[in-house]
Amino acid sequence: MTNHDGPAFNPSHAWQLSEPDYPAQRRLSQELLLTPVVAQILINRSLCSPAESFAFLFGVIHHDPYLFHDMEKAVERIRRALDSGESIFIYGDYDVDGITGTALLTDYLRRLGGVVSYKVPHRLEDGYDLSPREAEEAANDGHTLIITNDCGVTAHEAVARARNLGVDVIITDHHLPDDTLPRANAVINASVPGSGYPFKGLAGVTTVYKLVSALHRHYPEGPDPDEYLDLVALGTVADVCPLINENRSLVVNGLARLNRLPRLGLAALIDSAHLGGRRITAKHLSYVLAPRLNAAGRISTADVGVELLLTDDAETAHRLATRIEGLNRRRRSIEAETTRKAMAMAEDDLALEDIPVLVVGDPDWHPGVVGIVAARLADRFNRPAMVFGEHGRGSARGYGDFDIIGTLDRCAELLNEYGGHRHAAGVRIQFKNLNAIRRRVNAVAREDSYDKRTRLEVDAVVELDQLTETLMGELEILEPFGIGNAEPLFLARNVKPISKPQVVGKNHLKMILGSNGASVEAIAFNMADLIPQLPPETGLDVLFNLERHPLKGRSGLQMRIVDLAPAAAVQTVEYSRKLHDLRGKGDADRLLECVESCDAVIYTWPDDREELQRHLARRGWLPAAAPGMLDGRHYIFWDTLANQPRPSTEALNLCLWRPLDGLHELLVLRELTQSHGRVSLYLLFDKARGVQPAKHSLDRVRLAEIWRNLPEEALRVDELHGLYSDNGSPGELRLALSIFLELGLMESRNGNYQKRPVQDRRDLTRSFTYQRIRACDSRRRRFIRQQLEFQGAELERLYFESRFCDA
Repeated sequence: MTNHDGPAFNPSHAWQLSEPDYPAQRRLSQELLLTPVVAQILINRSLCSPAESFAFLFGVIHHDPYLFHDMEKAVERIRRALDSGESIFIYGDYDVDGITGTALLTDYLRRLGGVVSYKVPHRLEDGYDLSPREAEEAANDGHTLIITNDCGVTAHEAVARARNLGVDVIITDHHLPDDTLPRANAVINASVPGSGYPFKGLAGVTTVYKLVSALHRHYPEGPDPDEYLDLVALGTVADVCPLINENRSLVVNGLARLNRLPRLGLAALIDSAHLGGRRITAKHLSYVLAPRLNAAGRISTADVGVELLLTDDAETAHRLATRIEGLNRRRRSIEAETTRKAMAMAEDDLALEDIPVLVVGDPDWHPGVVGIVAARLADRFNRPAMVFGEHGRGSARGYGDFDIIGTLDRCAELLNEYGGHRHAAGVRIQFKNLNAIRRRVNAVAREDSYDKRTRLEVDAVVELDQLTETLMGELEILEPFGIGNAEPLFLARNVKPISKPQVVGKNHLKMILGSNGASVEAIAFNMADLIPQLPPETGLDVLFNLERHPLKGRSGLQMRIVDLAPAAAVQTVEYSRKLHDLRGKGDADRLLECVESCDAVIYTWPDDREELQRHLARRGWLPAAAPGMLDGRHYIFWDTLANQPRPSTEALNLCLWRPLDGLHELLVLRELTQSHGRVSLYLLFDKARGVQPAKHSLDRVRLAEIWRNLPEEALRVDELHGLYSDNGSPGELRLALSIFLELGLMESRNGNYQKRPVQDRRDLTRSFTYQRIRACDSRRRRFIRQQLEFQGAELERLYFESRFCDA
């Protein structure tokens, strides 16, 4: 990793650049037909093999719910309750994760004929978690089984009270437990040590979904658990769970269901939020739908959210969604007013003293908005913030690498209670201690130095001419973005404004950036203050996300700038690279001269390999050990011609007996030229040897053949590879499966691929993977033609300088 700091006006964040992994890039690009940029993004997420990347991209990761050690106990107890008509009480939480999980479990058990009641607590009146009082009320109401959702793993007293009253308890939760667990009948929680479940990042709603999936094996005539994937996706994204492993699979499929067949309540909520007719993404879940459901729990009671998700009446759905929309408007109004007052208090405090941590509060502020207000203060004043409201309930938000929870630990005697992690925490205090807490927190902060800049990890350095529709399409395959799969962040070096920077909106910077003849529109939110420091022709280093222009849709892309700085003086390594154009003049003896003079890498096509090896062997230049193939297809690679470890010399002869037949090979060439100080590239082919090598193409005929050979039963991808191994490569099968999935010819479910009944002919061009195959074939033909026709400097640029997207 390389740390980057710009001079003059400094970047707001610390930039970290990942070193590119060229061999892994090549493997992924070749197998999955991805651009090297997107291949590197996958590598940065520890997805280095084609199999891992394919599973990530096409969402088939599924873990057996019975891996939970207590799952059999939970299922057996619920079955007994259903069979005997016992009254079941579901106790959830008041946030979106709790609301969705409560609705899911209530609806499923009721549709199995269960006698089910539920409750989500009032944030202020009941507080978080199952209490002894709630356990007593459940017993008094005749319930004999309590199932918690998104809570309960630390409710020792409540569980003990319930059991003493003859009420059994099943806990489903995802929060971290105490040193010991409550003595419940069963605890379903992947975060519990020894839970047996391999993935620890499940949300509360997903934990309930796994319970329902286990029950479904005993009630196959009941509702299909996948009917609830829209709720799983909403709760998972809202609770900021990592979008990796099984979570990604569930959210991808949940979004597909939400866009295809949303339940009445969510459809009404989508319409009330003015999203009707648009493709719902994880961003919409996180920033539009989840805040509305959360508003119910923050301002009023979360019951209305559960009712909305449970209703099967369109008129009721519309009425409840309208009510939630009104609560959300009220929440936003309260939030805006509280933010205004908190900003004023913070400015007054900073006018008196430069304090490292803002601590403000008012007993009249609504505690449902203090977390949002604290985050706004931290962003506005570039420092940690704590905001307290009614009943001393507060929230703390960090900045940079400031340790919130560590600071609170050193102020514990002044606090009633607190909990959280390094970057955020919930706190409750007595207001009479507010000034003392402000002094103590800032005293601690002054003792501990910390980096005030947040750290941003850059996925790849790109040129503006690489920002194409092809790249954007591949980035969309990576969605949904979130924790564990952040939206890709790119760095463009030394780009210049080629239009006059403009102020748009309240304080946003808009301009067109250009470099090497390419230009892209860019917007930087809340950065208009930088305009005076951006005179024409100033080179900039820009960190950005690539997105579709909201007004131009699929017809235009724009850079959404995250940070920028004056172009840095980038230290570069000088390489000696020389091109020897011997096209039409090269023969086996000329190749031998290259081999004799230096370490050599010979590139050819499979049909020529044995002939070249025999020729070199006859002349005594075949290594004692078998030549290693650099990528398993075309390259013959000698570490040294004397079968010794690679020598310290940095000279290398790179001999092309045939034209490179794809951009993957160009990637290898770049890798070799950047890993050796002196490289001589010999072009030894001619037009007779420039005929394009035969390759199987995934056209309609080949895809139909693969389709016919696929079994009717559902199988895992590794089982399909085993059946398919005699008929083609794993890479070809992965591409075919992705086409079938995109066209709706197959579905991935419970970790398996299943063919779907086909009633009509499908248009292959509707598959993005098929479009990429055709585009790659076109680029490959063009690339070979360029190698045969280009001359002089144009030829050097092709091999050493051109972008992968247009080579």
